[in-house]
Amino acid sequence: MTKAAIALTALLLSSATPEDLSQLSERDLLARIMKETNQTPTAVFEELGKRKTKDSFNALEKGYVELTGNPGILSASKAFVHFKGVAGLERAAIKVLYDAAHDAKQARRRNATIGLALFPEAASSDLHRLVDRSDDPVVRANALKGLLPALSESAKKRDLRKVTENLRLTTTLTRGKAVKALKAFLTNGGAGLFKGTLTDKDLSIGVKRIIAQSLSESEVEGVNEHLLDALKASEESLVYAALVMLAERGCDDYGKHLSRLMRSKDKAIRQEALVAQAKLSGGDPTFLERLLDQAEEDDPVARSAAAISLAAVRTPDALSALYELLNDPEYSVRFQAVEAILAARHKSSISPLLRRLDKEKGVMRPIILNNLRLLTGEDFGNSARMWLSWWKDHQESFQIPSLRDAEAAEAARGERKDGNRTKASFYGMRIISNRLCFVIDNSGSMTNKTPSGKTRLKAMQDQLKETLENLQDGTLLNLAFFAARVELWADELKLLNTQSRADAIEMISEIGTSGATMTYEGLLAGLSDPRVDTIYLLTDGTPYGGSLPNTGDILREISRINSVRHVVIHCVSVGQDSAFLQSLAEQNNGDYTRVD
Repeated sequence: MTKAAIALTALLLSSATPEDLSQLSERDLLARIMKETNQTPTAVFEELGKRKTKDSFNALEKGYVELTGNPGILSASKAFVHFKGVAGLERAAIKVLYDAAHDAKQARRRNATIGLALFPEAASSDLHRLVDRSDDPVVRANALKGLLPALSESAKKRDLRKVTENLRLTTTLTRGKAVKALKAFLTNGGAGLFKGTLTDKDLSIGVKRIIAQSLSESEVEGVNEHLLDALKASEESLVYAALVMLAERGCDDYGKHLSRLMRSKDKAIRQEALVAQAKLSGGDPTFLERLLDQAEEDDPVARSAAAISLAAVRTPDALSALYELLNDPEYSVRFQAVEAILAARHKSSISPLLRRLDKEKGVMRPIILNNLRLLTGEDFGNSARMWLSWWKDHQESFQIPSLRDAEAAEAARGERKDGNRTKASFYGMRIISNRLCFVIDNSGSMTNKTPSGKTRLKAMQDQLKETLENLQDGTLLNLAFFAARVELWADELKLLNTQSRADAIEMISEIGTSGATMTYEGLLAGLSDPRVDTIYLLTDGTPYGGSLPNTGDILREISRINSVRHVVIHCVSVGQDSAFLQSLAEQNNGDYTRVD
């Protein structure tokens, strides 16, 4: 082995082996903090805390004062917890953190409160003062996290009010912890504590969503009453969530609300209310007759809801009406009919699906093929002719397999990509739609370099131009770039031809970058044209700015909006893996890929 190789091996081994800090004095550890400041390894702060001595406390306190940002301040703030229960030092640690929680620097006060919350009993009065008096909402939320166990155990109305008024999701006060605490309030104080919370105009929609989730997951008596109240809320997303939750809980006491909600301007609420009404009316002799009429209404939302309900009825007349909806002019209705046919799992469904397969092009085609495989357990590729030939020979004797058996057969075949005649793709994802919108992040971080040396922006521009060059003339297309605002290429989908392709490529070439990452607004722009059936979303970062910067809120709201539209959303994550984008693609029937 060469000297260079030996040196490299030694370097790698030393970096992989944890440092032994136990032999260093408090002075040495403090000197290291002074030198490395915010980049000081967490282990250095932890070593000082674990020693639990006056000297180690003094060193940690002196070093703490020198820190100006993360990750140093957070690591040091949390290291003070080692002085919990140490006579003379616990109170001193609390005082350091409490004083820092009032610092002018945001990073110091917010992280100091995270450390202070690790002393829930000893620092209880200090945490209460921060919740009651701090002007920083994140400080209040971080302090509240330390108080949640005691507050939920006492389960008093005023304590619940303190929680709901100051609740805000942070790195430490996560959604799961908030839901757990509110469920403890329910268990210890009863559902009556929550009366009026879901219609309280002083509470944010984010807090109301957390309350609703806590109620829906609880078995405490009286919970449904408050979810029913949410049907009168002004926030459409909360009304929709309450409808879904009540249905999942098997509640049958909300029929009086449905006639109003079936007239809602919000399509997702209208569809969910119509489906709920059908479930509640299942025993009515006129139910099927009304459902058949609904399948012929002018409102496509009513027809989609009828498809869902007809699949549950499964009588010959109901199935016949469902098969008619396969030919509906609206993509969203056809999509719902195809999904409903899979849910019904009836032999008579195969012929109508095959006839539709022979007519359908674009994004609906692989959906029908997938459902045919799950209905039959068979696979004859993407050729309608081969499927029809097989069905002609086996129609008389064929028996529908169980869903479990069909899924097992599908898994055994492995993942299958639908063949497609176009050569257009976007970062390796084949494009089969002819009504699509590219939703592209052009935030400041897109100026970062890729391994090829290009900026992420330039790499995206080159890829998007190549994609447009390969798209067939006649494709309906739009582009939406999002950062601090959304820039649309056109107000609606434009027909791709020589001139429009050149115009689109010109916009791609000239697009710059700006601050923020308004992902939700970008997706809304992509969904704004009712003809769009496929979105390709590309982004290199976490949503930031805009009306919904929280990824969980974006997933819930896009799911609600798309429950009526059924737009396929493919996601490309640039430079890092993204659980958010993976979930977004999965819940919207899309593919996910990461590119560097």
